[in-house]
Amino acid sequence: MTIVYYIIITAITICLTFFTAVVYLVTKRTDPQGVYIHGFSKLWVKLFLGLQFGWKIKVEGLENIDENQTYVVTVNHQSMIDIPLMYAIPLNFKWVAKEEVCRIPIFGWMMKMHGDITIKRGSSNAAKKFITEGSEWIKGGTSIVIFPEGTRSKNGNIRRFKEGAFTLAKSSEVAILPCVVDGSGDAIINYCKLRRKHTFTIKVLPPVSKDIVSQCSAKELAKLVEKQMIDELNIMVKNRSKTI
Repeated sequence: MTIVYYIIITAITICLTFFTAVVYLVTKRTDPQGVYIHGFSKLWVKLFLGLQFGWKIKVEGLENIDENQTYVVTVNHQSMIDIPLMYAIPLNFKWVAKEEVCRIPIFGWMMKMHGDITIKRGSSNAAKKFITEGSEWIKGGTSIVIFPEGTRSKNGNIRRFKEGAFTLAKSSEVAILPCVVDGSGDAIINYCKLRRKHTFTIKVLPPVSKDIVSQCSAKELAKLVEKQMIDELNIMVKNRSKTI
């Protein structure tokens, strides 16, 4: 089943990459915020996740999102599946990713067409580039999604947050929208085999307001949001274990 799934996904990915390129070329001048490309990405994700018939996605806390507002969205990172899962959030957004991710065929091309922000690790200009590009997108009404841990968690627990996301929120004067993902870390067995039946949960927490963002330092905000997300993930894991 997994092999058939990968074959189908590969074929669909090649086709959608072609159509995405067409949409990108046609709309890049008239759609500077990439709304159409983002919509096309959501379609791609629905096909990708929908073909795994035993998978269910629950999104909680959507009432905490004001679709007319722009946010710095923070999300914990358990696996690569976190990326497609976040397209369930009703916001137009750009990802922040390591530069080496853009070198991956097809996936990297999609990121470039999507307008996502890439960061070169170890570069002295990386932080400045991130803040500059992130602020420009936010000014245009596009939210930024970032993994504040900086890398995937090996055991599912949330790692210590870095301050970049919170520095961006302060410099752009926008609220922070914490989101917690549970279930993505164990959806793939031994790096290749997909679980046939699995449930993913995305919990959108109440935003950290602009006022709080302006009053706190980036370090204080990182600790505040990290604690909120750790506490929520612990609750989600506990509730999941009760239903197994």
